[in-house]
Amino acid sequence: MRRHIGTVILGFQLKEIDKKKRYFAELEDKKVTDFLRTCKATVFLVNFGRYELEEYLIKKHRPLLNRKDNKDD
Repeated sequence: MRRHIGTVILGFQLKEIDKKKRYFAELEDKKVTDFLRTCKATVFLVNFGRYELEEYLIKKHRPLLNRKDNKDD
């Protein structure tokens, strides 16, 4: 999730180790951490299936980091 936030939302490039993209520069990593500290999560009970709720929320909010739905763009 950190990699997606850093690349998709904050626009950073991953640094390479052994020709594989692995990490952000130290300052960029700190900015990703700062961004995550501002995020909030809500937990609540539902009386129907988790998958139905997930599909409904994805269609309603179209989150940036939803890989499945964003492949169409």
